[in-house]
Amino acid sequence: MFMQPGFAMLESGFTRAKNAANIMMKNLMDFSIGALSYWAVGFAIMYGTMEGLNWLMGWSGFFLLGNA
Repeated sequence: MFMQPGFAMLESGFTRAKNAANIMMKNLMDFSIGALSYWAVGFAIMYGTMEGLNWLMGWSGFFLLGNA
């Protein structure tokens, strides 16, 4: 999360001044989509309960439902 402002400054430094707002919006959308994807899928894979032979990753708690 704290790397996004650094990427925004780095990328806007490599572009023309008129495109700086577009770069900032792109980085905001990257963070927003990444956070929503983690909420929907990533948390369940990381912290979901492991039932049966699924020892590699969890399969419960998608969209924070269930008992993850």
